[in-house]
Amino acid sequence: SWPIRGSVTHYYGSKIDRVKNKGINIRASEGASVKAAKSGKVVFCDEWLKGIGKTVILDHGENFQTVYAYNSLIMVNVGDVVDQNAVIAKTGRGGRAKEPSLHFEIRHNGEPQNPFYYLSR
Repeated sequence: SWPIRGSVTHYYGSKIDRVKNKGINIRASEGASVKAAKSGKVVFCDEWLKGIGKTVILDHGENFQTVYAYNSLIMVNVGDVVDQNAVIAKTGRGGRAKEPSLHFEIRHNGEPQNPFYYLSR
């Protein structure tokens, strides 16, 4: 499911400051709740990842992971198991974000995938 409601401002493969977008960026209100797109285990949390700021990565099994970045607050810890739609972070302006938004990626076998192939419309 979608991790947040909002309009997509940058699509998979578009360039942001000459860097190829490996996911999508979704505009949202500052501090809006970011939800787990699917249930999984928190395998990574970082307060300042270069270019994308406060970041959470969930592992969903079957070599799938989701990445949630540009956050203002991380609400989970490495090792936590979360249900689909559980609040894991709050949106912000981290990294390259020029406005409050969420950077969202889906990875399969470590390779970025176009999220639109997986998200319901």
